[in-house]
Amino acid sequence: MTPRAARLSKFSGEASRSVIRLASYAGATFTWTGIQSGGYAINPVNQIQASSFNSVSGLETEPTTDLWGGYDVGYANTGDYAVYQNVNFAAGFTNVNARIASAGTGGTLEFRLDGATGTLTSVVILPVTGGWQTWQTVSGSVSNATGLHNLYVVFKGGGSVGNLNWFQFGGALTPTNHPPVLAAVANQTILAGRTLLVTNSASDPDVPPQVLTYSLPTAPSGAAINTNSGVFVWRPAIAQSPSTQSVTVVVSDTGVPVMSATQAFTVTVNQPVRPTLTAAPMSNGQSLLMISGDTGPDYIIQTSTNLTFWSAISTSTPSAMPYSYPHTNTTLFPFIFYRALLGP
Repeated sequence: MTPRAARLSKFSGEASRSVIRLASYAGATFTWTGIQSGGYAINPVNQIQASSFNSVSGLETEPTTDLWGGYDVGYANTGDYAVYQNVNFAAGFTNVNARIASAGTGGTLEFRLDGATGTLTSVVILPVTGGWQTWQTVSGSVSNATGLHNLYVVFKGGGSVGNLNWFQFGGALTPTNHPPVLAAVANQTILAGRTLLVTNSASDPDVPPQVLTYSLPTAPSGAAINTNSGVFVWRPAIAQSPSTQSVTVVVSDTGVPVMSATQAFTVTVNQPVRPTLTAAPMSNGQSLLMISGDTGPDYIIQTSTNLTFWSAISTSTPSAMPYSYPHTNTTLFPFIFYRALLGP
């Protein structure tokens, strides 16, 4: 902080046709009141110039003689602050360095989230360095800072606390990968031949949530799961009834290390009733068969003239029972026999 009477003017020049002309070596502070399209985030691993604030309360900028020049912020009294929007702390940091100078009372710098009295993440001692441009780098530990926030740097002390040129966070923490959460599934009952659909539901607590993938380490033959949606599909075969089958569902994330969650349920497979065939009287060389049984299975109609060799003449999966099947050209044989098999 230089004496006010000796301060360099922050702006000198003239406006002409919306063009600002500055004298050589003149300093200037510009305020933009437009609207920025799109989003942005500041990586605090990089050095953040104190004068790059989005807004301030009580502070002013001034030219600095520190390395690389530019501007610092100063004229700080207790409670004054600068705001830096959209600082991405990611998984967090362990420390912060600040470049400070003071010929006044000294004090502390508080780093807070989303408000001048918001969550306190760090306190850095701001000592008296012996001059407003006598610079020193000080450090403080950091906690409770993760994700995207507006960062408030608050000066605390008496009057004329000190100046701040830049600050920088270090000791980036490795994100902690949390396991996904997979909802429990109730035990199921299904008739052989019918299709069982079970929707598995999972969520990932990490921010942002990771991509989840489903798998079936334990499942009956013929069962499958959509790796993206978690929908379990199975149409039990007739040969798998009656039985009770075990199913294990695993959902895994894409973090490091990979984390997963597991749920298990059982499927009771009931056996369909034995189908029955009824033949209506033959008419015009055509026989009409009526088939009764449970819906769901495939019905395979076979014929034989000697009860030894059988040929399939129809396969269908009726949605309602009973259903009929007309068989033509039955007068070509002296005897014809029918039977119905269930599938798959």
